[in-house]
Amino acid sequence: MLTGNDNKFKHTLHFTRYDIWELNEAEEKFFENIKDFYSFETAVKGATESFAASYIGAVLSSIDEQISKDAWRKDKYNIQ
Repeated sequence: MLTGNDNKFKHTLHFTRYDIWELNEAEEKFFENIKDFYSFETAVKGATESFAASYIGAVLSSIDEQISKDAWRKDKYNIQ
């Protein structure tokens, strides 16, 4: 049976170059106009939300794969 402690579920997802580029771009624009904190905050939020969505997608895909391969599940029901 699958458990939450199963090492197969541990994921490490790193920021992509694009994520880092977005954060650096937001920082540079903020230093050019420090009065516009809202734009800085919005840009950083967008980049981190994109990363979070990618991370969640990767974890859910892995869980789906592990469920499909699980011997206990195969004895109980078929996935169509």
